[in-house]
Amino acid sequence: MNDESRRRHRTHWARPLIVVAFLFQRLGDAAALVALSEATGSETLLRGMAIGGLVCSTVLAIGVWRRLRWARYVLTTLSTLYVFGMSFAGLRSWEAYTLEQMDPRSLPLVSAAFYLLATAIMVRSRRVRHFANR
Repeated sequence: MNDESRRRHRTHWARPLIVVAFLFQRLGDAAALVALSEATGSETLLRGMAIGGLVCSTVLAIGVWRRLRWARYVLTTLSTLYVFGMSFAGLRSWEAYTLEQMDPRSLPLVSAAFYLLATAIMVRSRRVRHFANR
């Protein structure tokens, strides 16, 4: 097996994994935007963070797809900050939590979980690492 075929073998599943991570991020954005659709007061900051996360993660996912090494690092850093922000917002809103089916206060935590899954794929996948580093 020569070097070129070995490299292709390592990166064969990289693009589908990037697509899966991108879809997890979009599901996270959808959950955040649904939760914050009727935001008032201090929650408008979270809506701005959700929209900013949507735009930034899309641009950076395109950068990872085009094999820009720095894009993967920036994407994982911003995704981690997004997870912390949405987790904080979700946990802060649970002060008077009553267990209901599909409580809108839990959607920021669902959003953070989807972003955490996408970040785990981008960080832990050897195939994506080899793909991004050419």
